[in-house]
Amino acid sequence: MRNTALQRMRRARIVPMRQFAALEEGEHPDPAPDSFAVAAGRDALKRMMIAIDALPPACRRVVLLRKFEELPPRAIAERLGLSLSTVEKHLARGILLLSRALRDMPVRTDPPGPIAAKDSTRRQA
Repeated sequence: MRNTALQRMRRARIVPMRQFAALEEGEHPDPAPDSFAVAAGRDALKRMMIAIDALPPACRRVVLLRKFEELPPRAIAERLGLSLSTVEKHLARGILLLSRALRDMPVRTDPPGPIAAKDSTRRQA
């Protein structure tokens, strides 16, 4: 009787492997972005590229070299044959213009593609 009771207690402590698998899946969410995050990222990138294309040429070159190629201002000055002060002024002006352009640029709220077209025909009717 005593051995049976001890055996039941030991077995009660044993957790089936299925429960461990379920716990592990819940603890580690999928690191891949969901479809909304992908669409929002694409939209943000598109807006950023439009704003960069609208910059004056000198500012655009400096901003691209600094932010996308991650060159230090001194290396940008050497590459473009400009003084360090000029590079810093172009960079500051470019970032200011970018922030204003992105702030003033409308954010698309309607879904892309055929769904948006169907919604617009419904609204008109």
